[in-house]
Amino acid sequence: ELFDKKITELRQIQTDIAKIISPVEKYWLKIDLRNLVKALEVRVGIWIKVYTDFLINEFKGTLKNLKEFTSRTNHGLKVNPKDVMVQQDGEELTEKQKEKNRKLLMNVMKHISEVKDVKSKIDTVLERMKSMVVNLEALHSHYVEGEEDPIQSIDTAYANFNETDKKVNEIKKDILSLIVEESIQIKKKLDDFTKQVDNFKTEFKTSLPYGYDDSMSLQEIQSKYKIIDDYYTKLQSFEHQARQNA
Repeated sequence: ELFDKKITELRQIQTDIAKIISPVEKYWLKIDLRNLVKALEVRVGIWIKVYTDFLINEFKGTLKNLKEFTSRTNHGLKVNPKDVMVQQDGEELTEKQKEKNRKLLMNVMKHISEVKDVKSKIDTVLERMKSMVVNLEALHSHYVEGEEDPIQSIDTAYANFNETDKKVNEIKKDILSLIVEESIQIKKKLDDFTKQVDNFKTEFKTSLPYGYDDSMSLQEIQSKYKIIDDYYTKLQSFEHQARQNA
């Protein structure tokens, strides 16, 4: 909206410049303003192009991102975790297979969450894009023959997203029980991790060598440093687990 307002102001300035009469006579002077008028027209035209190009790039970029997001989501939802579980029903799964199933479920859950986030914003974004098309005739001139009309492009992308959203809802219903089960496992895993961290903190505070005595031998000093190194290694391990649980 601010860009549209600025472009309108610049076009009004352009109109006002075009109304300047040249030459202008002041008493005995005759002033030729044609070069000045031409320079002003060029300068204003450049600024109009800056604003319109930004909006055009914003429009095309947003449309491209939506298309890519829809395509990426559809690719990520090709395999329904429920179908995999049905095929494996009755089989004794290895830990590797269980982890593969878990990764598939988590990946699908991630796509579901992303679609929910985009859905909450998409109507506002697309309405703004349509407003840009209506207010900027330049958008139409940037579409070459064979490309869809800008408004048609928006409608098509929106329709494709809605189809993906329907697919997401269907898969979500299919895997609801799996999501609940996985949530329970995640909570248990996090609770266990929290207990490990608490135990580590307690042990760290009580066992870490805080003092130094001049009478300590080199071997005793080295053993203290080894304790510190061991705790540092454990701490790094906890940080690695925390990143995996995130």
